[in-house]
Amino acid sequence: MWSNILNLLHRQGNFGDALELCCPRHKDKQIFVQNPDDFLRFAPEGGCNERCGLILECGHACVNKCHSDMLHKAVVCGAECTRKLPGCEHPCPISCGKKCAPCRVAIPQVFLPCGHTSHDVACHEAQNPDKIVCRRSVIKTVPRCGHKLNVACFLNATDPKFKCPSVCEQSLPCGHKCLAKCHECRSPHTPREDGSRHVKCRSLCERGFNTCGHSCTKPCHVGVECGVCDKPCELRCIHSACTKGCSEACTPCAAQCTWKCVHRGRCNMPCAAPCDILPCSRRCEEQLQCGHRCPSVCGERCPDVNFCRQCARPEILDTVVDMVCMETYKDIELDTNPVIFLSCGHFFCMETVDGLMQMRDVYESDKEGNIISQKPQENWIKDIKQSQTRCPSCRGPLTDILRYNRVAKGVMIEVLTQKFLLTAHREFLRLEQQMADTEKELNISRKSLEAVAGNAVQAASTTAAKDPIISLINRRHGRLMEISKATTRYITSVTREEQPYVRIHALVADCIRRKRITDSTYTVDDTSVVLRNRLLGQALFLRAAWARLYDLLQIHELGAIRDQSAEKQRVAKRILKSLDKLQAGCKQLEQEAAAAHQPRQQVEAKLYHARFVGIELKFPAAAPVPPSSEMLDYMTIEAQRQDDEPFLEAFDRMKADRERRAREYQEQLQNYEATIKSKREAELRALEEALTICRQFVGSTSGLKPQVEEAKKMVRASVFFSPVTNVEMQAVYDAMRAELRGTGHWYYCVNRHPVSYFLDLWRWWR
Repeated sequence: MWSNILNLLHRQGNFGDALELCCPRHKDKQIFVQNPDDFLRFAPEGGCNERCGLILECGHACVNKCHSDMLHKAVVCGAECTRKLPGCEHPCPISCGKKCAPCRVAIPQVFLPCGHTSHDVACHEAQNPDKIVCRRSVIKTVPRCGHKLNVACFLNATDPKFKCPSVCEQSLPCGHKCLAKCHECRSPHTPREDGSRHVKCRSLCERGFNTCGHSCTKPCHVGVECGVCDKPCELRCIHSACTKGCSEACTPCAAQCTWKCVHRGRCNMPCAAPCDILPCSRRCEEQLQCGHRCPSVCGERCPDVNFCRQCARPEILDTVVDMVCMETYKDIELDTNPVIFLSCGHFFCMETVDGLMQMRDVYESDKEGNIISQKPQENWIKDIKQSQTRCPSCRGPLTDILRYNRVAKGVMIEVLTQKFLLTAHREFLRLEQQMADTEKELNISRKSLEAVAGNAVQAASTTAAKDPIISLINRRHGRLMEISKATTRYITSVTREEQPYVRIHALVADCIRRKRITDSTYTVDDTSVVLRNRLLGQALFLRAAWARLYDLLQIHELGAIRDQSAEKQRVAKRILKSLDKLQAGCKQLEQEAAAAHQPRQQVEAKLYHARFVGIELKFPAAAPVPPSSEMLDYMTIEAQRQDDEPFLEAFDRMKADRERRAREYQEQLQNYEATIKSKREAELRALEEALTICRQFVGSTSGLKPQVEEAKKMVRASVFFSPVTNVEMQAVYDAMRAELRGTGHWYYCVNRHPVSYFLDLWRWWR
């Protein structure tokens, strides 16, 4: 077929080296193409390479290359627009083929309805001044809150939907200023937990901890305690700095005090104890590296050469060092009022720091102001606050300034005691919580104890296992034994010998003994030794022992071992094993609590002693056995049958011996019954004394009175009650958790024991 077509084209002369095309608009334009690229050169848009020249709908001639009708209709005219813009005589800056935009020619000055003038306003906006947004800053008052705002003129402060952006700044119940926006506190849609119209406080707590200079950095948390300070301890001395956490009890420094001067001599005390020499108020006679005389006071470390008054820079010389007369470093009289250079980098004149440390209350001075003797510490230590022993500028500690050793160390000993108490208190509460949880677990598990014991006995009978009940007891009492061991360690850690006052006294005594000092008058302040934590630990140990014994009593009465005499004997042996030691521990706790004026622990000691005696009465020692009369009855019958003199004499001797043993038995029985009765009556009297203490100290012994009443029933009738903490007792422990917190103020009871109460405890107490 293709050969026929080719022949036809040859005959008609249609074969050549190029293809001839014709433009539909420029018909006289000849176009010859020989390859595909020629289409792009001679007919790029479907026409030819001449200009289109046809008139567009806007009236302008098309300037594009010749193209098809479809492309011609899509052409956008690029000539200047000749249409008139609405509202003005400004020419349209946009090309003819595009839609005219609002006129944006800048009008230099437009007067607005509000009275202000707007500059460089677009022409189309200037045609409607009412719609121009005036952004001139003006003062407006928000009628709902009264705040005066510097806002843009167009904002309507009287609109109910207007949101006042000012900070509320009203006082919140927590004591902080409200930092929320005013409109947040007044929005009806703002959720509030406490029913107030303010949102939750956004300030930091910033409540100061009571054993350091730090403050709580948590967000405000009303009703929730701050916890303890988690920063590094800031206590330091001339030898070293404490490496423990701020909330941990510090170890007193045992190194020799380095304080000395040519006028007063050398301190003989260990670093942690108050110094035994008087401060020297003369100017230091040493020379600095620059050759000039030291500007500090005698006995202190000389400052860096940069603080030499002859060599110092102007900004150092212009530093105010006298906070009373506001004198600068360059104007102060160094010979009569030397400068104290603190480790934090700040420096003040001696009179300023002496006033801060209340040196007049600590030392006796002569008419010239020279220190001549010490005043008794108990007269001033209560009035010296920890905040006073800090730099006035940065609150850094002054514990490494030797001149103020007696004040700083006196306060430091108080702080060490407070930290010791806080650490001991937290550890006790941790142990008490473990004890309460264990008591609850044991009480709940007793519901299935009969079945568990029965299964254990049955399994032992089939597997030949030994002592199944003892194994059950060991599993049940594992946590109790751990708590008892931890409590024993706790009691050891809070003894008198471990308390800061006593440890420092031991250091002083050792120093006096080694150096053979005879003129030292330092003595330990026994009133500052707090034994309450030891008493709490002893009571907790007895509580754990009672919980264990009560559980053993329940196991002893189980039906599963009713016929297992060997198992019952083993359980009874465990019950009676440590009763004597526990009763002795109760008596010791009672004596120590009475001496320390701790009525609660005194009542607890009587209470646990009565419980242990009640167990002893339930398992009394073997009663005396009456003498046997079988042999005597036999010989009586034989004596009636025989008339043998020797036999009758033997019979009379046996009869007399029988009567003697009968009398001895009656005496033993009476003594046995009298002993039991005496123990019962003694415990009832002790419990009556406990009730008297409860009535006398209602707040201190809260929750104990019902337990004492139960103990009386137990002593009378051997009725034992479950050792589960009641609601009132739980309230006591909750109050104890608020008693010694990391924040709040320290107070001293009538016995001079330091106590840090929180507001919640006082409310609970009332």
